[in-house]
Amino acid sequence: MRFSVVVYPLTRSQPCILVPVDNLSGSVERITYYNPENGYTVLRLRPEGFKQHVPGLSFDGLATVIGNLPELSPGEHLRLQGNWDNHPKHGTQFKVEICEQTLPASLAGIETYLGSGLIKGIGPKLAERIVASFKEETLEIIEKQPERLLEVSGIGNDRMSKITAAWKSKNKSRKS
Repeated sequence: MRFSVVVYPLTRSQPCILVPVDNLSGSVERITYYNPENGYTVLRLRPEGFKQHVPGLSFDGLATVIGNLPELSPGEHLRLQGNWDNHPKHGTQFKVEICEQTLPASLAGIETYLGSGLIKGIGPKLAERIVASFKEETLEIIEKQPERLLEVSGIGNDRMSKITAAWKSKNKSRKS
């Protein structure tokens, strides 16, 4: 697990306090609770890319994440900074300070992301066929050359238009 350091200057004459920050990234498995008024969220995240032990993982390999977050959906990929906390009732949780929504990098991650229902017009089976056709270039093709989706069995002009519109809408919300 990597650690970052956040520096909080107290005053000009006082030294800074160094606070260790944990990094956690992965895909949202489910939203347990979301408050639309303040964004407070409790979610379950499937961490990825960790070769070391991740504190707080349940038997199913998920971590509980809490904090004020943007509205999220299962399948979205996040890069988080924060700290692990041991709640007396709910156990080990990752308290988020910084949340960045990202796109998946692995083929399995891309397939899961596309098949999660986030992009209207793509279900799990079609996501599998799209990723099998375009491999690591899948997301770039959907973004920059969506007409190439017609090369995939089961995609016609109507479905390609629907996928392209959903991708642009989702991409716009991720960038804002």
